[in-house]
Amino acid sequence: MKELAAELENIKLLMKKRELMSILDNSFNMIANIDLDGRIIFCNEAYHEILGFHKDELIDTSFYNLLHPSERSNIKEQIFTQILKESRGKAESLIITKEGYYKFAEHKYRLLPGNINGKDTIVISSQDNTEKRRSDLVLKVQRNLANSVVSSNSFSDYYNTIVRELNTIMEVNNLFIAFYDEDRVMLKVTGMTDENERIETFPENLSLTGYMLRGGKAAIYYYDDIIELNREGKVSLMGTVS
Repeated sequence: MKELAAELENIKLLMKKRELMSILDNSFNMIANIDLDGRIIFCNEAYHEILGFHKDELIDTSFYNLLHPSERSNIKEQIFTQILKESRGKAESLIITKEGYYKFAEHKYRLLPGNINGKDTIVISSQDNTEKRRSDLVLKVQRNLANSVVSSNSFSDYYNTIVRELNTIMEVNNLFIAFYDEDRVMLKVTGMTDENERIETFPENLSLTGYMLRGGKAAIYYYDDIIELNREGKVSLMGTVS
């Protein structure tokens, strides 16, 4: 009877473990259990869904290697400082995807005393905040550009502000601002370029800039989009589409 009771207890524990694993794997947050050196003991499926890494790829690797190199030492120090003081804490960092680009993440962590073979571990729940951070950055850029319309002393000042602000969210090498002459139905552009040749004045008709103006809202056109617009007779092509 004792052996049967022990077996039943093991089965119950196994079922609870499976239920817990199912809950963890269905979490929207990335959840990892690491030892005090940062070695990943466990991570859930969200690491694959958000970052592209399979769980088996990350087990026994360092959690800190997922962070941006410039942030690793600071985040590690911050985690240990907060763990020692309050046994929990939170931090923000960039975290790398399998494809090699970075996402913004907010980490919440707490100490689990004697969790694995009597040794302390740390559980970390990481939330992907990339879209929120991007939205916040875009709103900040829009606000700064709106304010600079009033505060700029010249068009050159305003243009430099545009370049500086846009470079906070993307790399900007070529930037033109188009002025629309309604009477002549012409567009005139001004700005900087890394190319020597440029068209400074051109007709609004069949131009990509003119097509966007008629649409009444900002847009991003990719190579395939431009080719399709040309095929439909909505824009004309000059030179090489890049």
